[in-house]
Amino acid sequence: MINDYSRRKFLKTVVISAGAVGAGGLSGCGGDSTEIEELIEITRSFNPSIFPQSVVSGDPKASSIILWTRVANGSGEQRVGLQVSRDQDFQSLVAETWLTAKSSSDHCVKVKVTDLNSYTTYYYRFVTDGYSSRTGRFKTAPSASQNQDIKFGFTSCQDYTNG
Repeated sequence: MINDYSRRKFLKTVVISAGAVGAGGLSGCGGDSTEIEELIEITRSFNPSIFPQSVVSGDPKASSIILWTRVANGSGEQRVGLQVSRDQDFQSLVAETWLTAKSSSDHCVKVKVTDLNSYTTYYYRFVTDGYSSRTGRFKTAPSASQNQDIKFGFTSCQDYTNG
C-alpha cells in the first residue's frame, strides 16, 4: 500500500478539522440525537469522499469520550449513525444511535458518549447512506483510584493569531 499522505496534506486536514470543531461547540455541531429508529446497517464499501476528515476522538474521561466527524454527502440535514463497540468487528456494541449533521454546522457531528468503562479500549465508526467511516479507536482514561501510566497526543495550529 502506498502512503501518499504528505505533511502538507496532514496540516491542511488538521486546520480544516480544528476550524470545524471550534466553530460549533459540543451541542451546536450536530449533537442532537434521537432514539434508535432502526438498526444501523452498512451496505456499501468505505468511501473516503463521504468522510473526508475521517474520524476524531478526544477529551477522554474515565467514563466518557467525545467523538467527531464531518459528512460530505449531500446538502441540508444528513442522518448519521454512530456505533461504539468493545471489538473491531462491532459484535459487542455498547452504543448505537442516530445523529443529525446540519448544514449550519458544515455537516459536522460531535457527540459525547458516556457510561463507558475506565481504562478500556473501544472502537467506533459513523455511518451515512450505508457508507461507513474508517474505524476509530480510543481508550478511556483511568479512574482516579487507578495508578496507570498514560500517553497523550496533542495537535495545535501554529498560527495562534487567526484562531
